[in-house]
Amino acid sequence: MVRGSPVDGDVNTQLKGWKLETPPGEHVTLCELLSHTAGTTVHGFPGYAAGEAVPGVVDVLAGHTPANTKAVVVDSKPGTIWRYSGGGYTAVQKLIGDVTGRPFADVLRDEVLHPAGMMRSSFAQPLDAALLATAAWPHDGSGKLVPGGPHTFQSWLLPVCGARQATCYATRSPCATVHAEKKAASLASRWRRQC
Repeated sequence: MVRGSPVDGDVNTQLKGWKLETPPGEHVTLCELLSHTAGTTVHGFPGYAAGEAVPGVVDVLAGHTPANTKAVVVDSKPGTIWRYSGGGYTAVQKLIGDVTGRPFADVLRDEVLHPAGMMRSSFAQPLDAALLATAAWPHDGSGKLVPGGPHTFQSWLLPVCGARQATCYATRSPCATVHAEKKAASLASRWRRQC
């Protein structure tokens, strides 16, 4: 997906229909978004319960109704601090769709999930009935099922099965493996530049 593309280029040059608001004279790179060093806002997303209006990804990024979070912007100098940002990863989601010209869930299925052998996993939102019947359902901090079951998200976060913000639905074993590997990579990137 990124082959042949610089990971240190300004992502706004490839985003279509929405641009990441940055401080004057600054730009954000894909590497900074992926390593949570872009200075982007919006830590996480509550999602949308069954029956609630679900905004498009541009509405989520811009903070427009019916989005239930503020706009994703850059509020600190890119590359200077590490701060987890689901908003930054949502910008990556938009970038992937814009660069490939394909739906985000299809790209992740074909390029990540299926090559990893995760054939019953999906980033599609909302989850279809066949996968929903076998999905790991979200639980709250006290271990109780989240009312209404899995929420629909227009933002994506890497698999955190059982967590409130999970947007990859999978069986617990492969999901836990992918999450553990991603967490280790994210922690490592705090100490050394990955790209």
